Amino acid sequence: MSDNVPDNESEVPPKSHRRLYLLIILLTVVALISGAFYVESASETNSQVPYYMQGGVRQFTKEPNVERGFSLSKTNEQTQLNACLMAFTDFQASIKTQPSPLGSTDVNDQIAYIAAGVAKTRGLDFKSIPVPEFVSAEEMQKRVSSSISDEKSEDDKNTQDELVLLTLVPQSTDINSTFKKAYSSSVLGFYDPKSKKLVVLGGNKSLSTDDQFVMAHELDHAVTDSAIGQPKLKSGDPEAVGAKMSLAEGDATFEMQLYALQFFTRSQLEEIANSSNSTEVSEDSLIGAPAIIQNAISFPYSEGANFVCHLYEKGGWKAVNAAYKKPPRTTVEIMFPDRYGKSYPMPKDEFLVPKGWKKAETSTFGASDLYQLLAYPRNMPKLGLADARSRSAGWAGGFLDYWKNGNQKAIGVTIKQQPDAPDVCESIAGWAIAAYPTAENARASATYQRSNANSTFVLRCTGDKVHFVVAPSASTAYTFLDKT
Repeated sequence: MSDNVPDNESEVPPKSHRRLYLLIILLTVVALISGAFYVESASETNSQVPYYMQGGVRQFTKEPNVERGFSLSKTNEQTQLNACLMAFTDFQASIKTQPSPLGSTDVNDQIAYIAAGVAKTRGLDFKSIPVPEFVSAEEMQKRVSSSISDEKSEDDKNTQDELVLLTLVPQSTDINSTFKKAYSSSVLGFYDPKSKKLVVLGGNKSLSTDDQFVMAHELDHAVTDSAIGQPKLKSGDPEAVGAKMSLAEGDATFEMQLYALQFFTRSQLEEIANSSNSTEVSEDSLIGAPAIIQNAISFPYSEGANFVCHLYEKGGWKAVNAAYKKPPRTTVEIMFPDRYGKSYPMPKDEFLVPKGWKKAETSTFGASDLYQLLAYPRNMPKLGLADARSRSAGWAGGFLDYWKNGNQKAIGVTIKQQPDAPDVCESIAGWAIAAYPTAENARASATYQRSNANSTFVLRCTGDKVHFVVAPSASTAYTFLDKT
């Protein structure tokens, strides 16, 4: 592939997929279920680029040739209809044109009816049904925003530096305030397991079809908390937090669809798909936000629902309930449910820290991180790898190191290759072509080298490990990689 990747282009990231599930029911849930498994012929890495080994380091014989133009909708369109859809058979048969069984317009009657329907479809009983509090969009944003600190912690500052080095956000982006604004504006309702409060966007006179749909989602959180308990999200491991959150939000997203398929008329389903009420706030708030933030907000809902759907297809709600007792620990389990329950230890840290440099942070680097990295180089999805999601199946463990030396900053990532899965080394090289536009000659001790105006990227692939460093200079990058 040529290096003709535009340097100074900018584009508005696509609208949020935060509520992509609103369109799913009429599309037989095809768009939401994006979990087709990547299957390749047996080989160590499934590399499509010829290479040879020199001193234990892989050397490409030609430039990685990858298809560009990442699109979440395109990914979904390319996904084959899998066995998970069979879970909807009984509920799809309930789609009729008869009047809605919910005839009352009294909000209390409506809530009681929805709670009974959620309990029936979810197979759990409420100990007590929470009384929802209805708030305006302004009040909802205020409440959600108040849960996110205005002050940047050291972790926030490190995260911003890391995303800039990886070209995922522009230098000028304030990650903390951007995420806070995007997230608080996109929330349509929430259930707090501590206070047992349920807060929903909208009025309290009568529930519209869209309100009923959201209410089913929040009441699923309430009934699972009442009967099973919500997963504990406090953890120093962002991978584990993301996986557990995906279980909880995936449960509620999957359940709200089962509820709608059984209790909504066809006209109501069409109304949901075409609704602009309470959806414009979500979409408008995310326009202009970095694509990685949009993906981070939507991930637990879309990918989580796919994960829960697969558990349900295999063992019904019993299998889903069991997952709360043994929750997934990695996002690769969420994205590729056949890998649920498998362990992926963090690879050994072999980076050599040069004199004067100090490690500021070590964090997990998961399959969802790899997915977002490949999809959004320079915050431009059109430059991303078209098959970024399926390529992330190559992940089998990973971490990120962030180092500082005065005002200088560097980042290093190690990823372990999953056998018989897409080649991570090739994927990273393909991403780097767009992320760091200038090609450079790599030393014999490296696989690939590129740069942009501020940093040098060096990739080193050895055995089943993929290491790369982004540093202020090539010499510094190579020093970090000397022991890998």
